[in-house]
Amino acid sequence: MDGTIVEPVPVLAPVVAPVLTPELAPVVVKHPLSGGASLRAAVRSLRKRGKAAELDQRALVRPGLVLEARQIAAYAKICGFSDRQGVPFTFPHMRAFPLQMAAMLRTNFPFPVVGLVHLDNEIRQHERLDSGDRLDVSVRLGEFLAHDKGQAFTVLARAERGGRLVWESTSTYLRLGVRAPKGAPYAGLQADETRLATVRKWDLRADLGKRYAAVSGDSNPIHTSGLGARLLGFARPIAHGMWSKARVLAHLLPQEPIERARAYVAFKTPAFLPGGVSLLVAPQSAPVLFELRDRREQKPHLRGTLEV
Repeated sequence: MDGTIVEPVPVLAPVVAPVLTPELAPVVVKHPLSGGASLRAAVRSLRKRGKAAELDQRALVRPGLVLEARQIAAYAKICGFSDRQGVPFTFPHMRAFPLQMAAMLRTNFPFPVVGLVHLDNEIRQHERLDSGDRLDVSVRLGEFLAHDKGQAFTVLARAERGGRLVWESTSTYLRLGVRAPKGAPYAGLQADETRLATVRKWDLRADLGKRYAAVSGDSNPIHTSGLGARLLGFARPIAHGMWSKARVLAHLLPQEPIERARAYVAFKTPAFLPGGVSLLVAPQSAPVLFELRDRREQKPHLRGTLEV
């Protein structure tokens, strides 16, 4: 679900939770679909007509979700985080992902899940996270945004520890081709002419999508299968956008556990597998401005900012 739409980086407003009427009371989900079962449900969603109805804003909640050392280590390894960095900044997004899929696979969700474009993602961490922490993770659909390519909408994730908000994220997705989209315009910060310097290059193995899917549970065939990618309009599988974000942040974040941070990325063009990418950073920028481009540094795959 990672995008090929080139858009400016939006500045996201603080999320305001809806008033919890009985119709919006949270729904506890102990065992959300994952892996193959989630993929099969996503394929079945293709029968939906794709009109912008209303978004079901009931939160889906997984209480007492433990940050397990084994899962942390596997995720850190595939994304390039070191042991010294502790729980990776992006790790809770992976734990919330099954709930995101569950929210978008509900029968009253208006669009097929297959073909959605992931436009952007913002993550905020408010307190240090540690292996063994027990979190209450929740996800809900946010608001419609009008995009010139179709209907955009937000998905909100939160993690609480002992009733305190410790981590949150906002992802924006796009359903292409919807006429007369609802909501406020999808706004963004225009790209400027800030000079960027190359700081790192990485080779992307052909099996990266499969290896990340095995850890994250995001088994979208656009990332794991040549045939699946071609059926969705791509010559080869493409890297997961959230892997790309994690790999960049693993390099840019301090080599120690963090207390607070904010990172925003806008996904631009796909990074094909196998392939190569280049990380460019604006020297002495605050917040840190970065881009992940192709091997020749001509095509942007993502653009974002980091504050620690």
